[in-house]
Amino acid sequence: MRANGVDERFCTGDAAPYDKFLAWARTVPYTLRNPLYHWTHLELQRYFGIGELLDERSARSVWERANEKLAGADLTARGILRRFRVTALCTTDDPADDLRHHQAIAASGFPVAVYPAFRPDRVFEVHLPERWNAWLGRLEGAANREIRNLNALLDALQTRHDYFHSLGCRLSDHGLNSCPAEKCTESEAAAIFVMDRGLQALLGFAPANVQLLPNVDTYISYFTGMILGFGIAFELPLVIVMLNVVGVLTHERFRKWRRLMIFLVFLICGIVNPSPDPYTMLILGGLAVVLVELAEVFVYFNDKRRARRNPNPYEGLADDELSPIEEPEPVDADTSN
Repeated sequence: MRANGVDERFCTGDAAPYDKFLAWARTVPYTLRNPLYHWTHLELQRYFGIGELLDERSARSVWERANEKLAGADLTARGILRRFRVTALCTTDDPADDLRHHQAIAASGFPVAVYPAFRPDRVFEVHLPERWNAWLGRLEGAANREIRNLNALLDALQTRHDYFHSLGCRLSDHGLNSCPAEKCTESEAAAIFVMDRGLQALLGFAPANVQLLPNVDTYISYFTGMILGFGIAFELPLVIVMLNVVGVLTHERFRKWRRLMIFLVFLICGIVNPSPDPYTMLILGGLAVVLVELAEVFVYFNDKRRARRNPNPYEGLADDELSPIEEPEPVDADTSN
């Protein structure tokens, strides 16, 4: 129909059902010598008993006679399955579907077995973050678990796969709009997951009834800032060790700044956290604080080692206490003159 110049509203749009049928009837004569021409008339003849050729002039007559047949019991969904002696039917279902209709059909005693087929196409729609995150929310509800990382996503899909299997599913159907030229490693997939979930958190700041449409530059800037924030938080222990090694930072100074550094670590993790929940921030901040504490241990023992090698002669003296002065050597008087 599109190739014949028919407007999209008559294909998948909001046009009335008869108007869509009329548009197809006008197209049918142009499909001569194409399987569509033969299939259309075979279906009209076999299922509806209509031998008339379909075109714009016969459209109204064919429409009314076909709908009259459809009103009978023989051409209901179940009637068609019984009429053609179908024994098993497999539907195409998303992992987030609850399959309640399959359960109802199985409990009704209908003689035709209706099984689900597992089709997880939506999991690959990471290039559509808003749509993908909405689907991920549905999957969380269906699998009854939170999905915060790639492993959790795989576990949720396995849970749904097992549930599909329990209802008789033995088939899986995959549809790919394009075939990737390169393999995606597990670490790359995990990074893509974090980026898409991070965008969800960014979109969550929008007020009600406002839809954000960030461009690529905005998202890359956000993600770069997040990576830099995590990098600073996790590189802080290394900076502490380096400053101690060169003699700038001592354990005594570290003790004074310790609370401030821990606060800054949690602040940075809270700002760049890709998930809005507090648990992820606490986990990331806790790991960074553990590294800071390990750096403090290094600073403490390194200062002890340095003190043993180069003892300070003034250590332990009060500010108002005299420092020890060595006795001056006697000077022999020159009496030659």
